Amino acid sequence: MKAQIETKDLNTNAPISNVKLFSKEGKIIGISNLKGEIKISKKVHLQRTDSVEVFHSSYYSKKALWEEITNTSLILMEPDPVTKLDEVILSAEKPEYLLLKGNFVSYQIIDDVPLVFTDGIIEYYINLKKNKLVKSKILKSRIFRNQESIKSFSEEKGNSTRNILSTLPPFNFNQEVLVSNWEKFDVSDNGIIKRGDSVIGNQKKDESNTVLSIQYYSPENPKKISLFGIKSTINNEIITENFDATSAELESITSVNRYYNSDLARKDITIHYELVENFYTTESKILSKENFQNQLKKTVNPQNYLVEDEVSYEIPSFIKSLLFDQLVLVDK
Repeated sequence: MKAQIETKDLNTNAPISNVKLFSKEGKIIGISNLKGEIKISKKVHLQRTDSVEVFHSSYYSKKALWEEITNTSLILMEPDPVTKLDEVILSAEKPEYLLLKGNFVSYQIIDDVPLVFTDGIIEYYINLKKNKLVKSKILKSRIFRNQESIKSFSEEKGNSTRNILSTLPPFNFNQEVLVSNWEKFDVSDNGIIKRGDSVIGNQKKDESNTVLSIQYYSPENPKKISLFGIKSTINNEIITENFDATSAELESITSVNRYYNSDLARKDITIHYELVENFYTTESKILSKENFQNQLKKTVNPQNYLVEDEVSYEIPSFIKSLLFDQLVLVDK
């Protein structure tokens, strides 16, 4: 069995970060780091004939037997072409705000059990002068929950865990790199991104696209926090962002993909928590202050369903197989 597998772009041979290995039960059994390396834990015990899926939102997914995965040292991924965004200027006079509309996906796993999946259509409003998210609106959404596992999990872990399970919000755009941390990073000519003396990410460019990858924490560099009797260890947090431009510009962002993994401990209770959050842009508009204010005046009553032909993303097949089965659509 290979302890480490490399993931690379089929065309450029560049390493790919944030590639996930999904088991047929929807568990995440591996994720690639900034070097494109997936380190297989000794705790993973699958049968050699078990099917797994190799998934990244910017590449075509691949399926293979576990035996094939563990006997290889390299996985080549074929890029999935991204639809070009048409920027619409609603007002050429004092463009002060950016509207990004698109699809969001959130997927929650606790103690290796898939518990919640939600997706929908969302709008983000960003103040371009302050480079700050000022408003977000969910237009449509749906929520799938593993009701039986949530109930038993709450009974076993206690009512204090209900807050973790009660909601699963879409990606918080304040975590987007250009909005939240870009001024703190130094980017070298070869694309290496540093924060202080530490290498924290990379920037890759070709003739038409830019990809930013930031790994805030990793199994080799975790973060430990103690607050109100709860000890939290962030084992992994990685964000990958794609731009339809030769530089990283908010107006050209096409997708954001975040993976978060932590362990929570309180007295004799421990929780292993994993979260996948994705956003896929379908529309980008520059707004004047007047147009922004007019947009805010429009009232929205979020609909609790998602029209399938309005989505721009692929759900991993092993997650999709859980929908309407183990993960049941609930009425919000």
